[in-house]
Amino acid sequence: MLLALLAVIMAATIGGYGKESVEASGDQEAAKQTGSSEGSPQRIAEDRVVYGTSFVNPLVEISGKVYIGRKSFVAGNTILKASEGRSIEIGNQTNAQDNVAVKARKRETTVDDETSLAHQAIVEDSEIGDFVFVGFNARVENSTLEDGAFVLHGARVENVTVPENALELAPIGE
Repeated sequence: MLLALLAVIMAATIGGYGKESVEASGDQEAAKQTGSSEGSPQRIAEDRVVYGTSFVNPLVEISGKVYIGRKSFVAGNTILKASEGRSIEIGNQTNAQDNVAVKARKRETTVDDETSLAHQAIVEDSEIGDFVFVGFNARVENSTLEDGAFVLHGARVENVTVPENALELAPIGE
């Protein structure tokens, strides 16, 4: 729990990363070309955009069309993978903790502002609203989590809409 709290605090206080966020993504040439300014988006590859105030760990695997908003935090060993013709959008002040997977296979996947994806969470082909929490080892597939939804650790959410400010308790296997 303490690690999760630290990750949320880090995500909330990140700022001023400028070129570092682009360089952390592994594309130093793009960083040199963009002349990073703190509040403007930095194109790190043809379809990949990261705002200069966000931090993306160098161990993040990014493929396809991916957008990461302002003051967001993407921890190591995270996968952001959009299939051809699909996209992933991560909002502002959002954090994806270690070993998270966000995928867009059949449709676009969006994770809105001030949202936390806890360690080993999987989000695929879904829409995640503002101020949502997706717990450790939770899996969200082809679903919509409206603003303020809370998905407990180990929950499995498939093909549903979780209403605003609701708590989803269903653990994996039930």
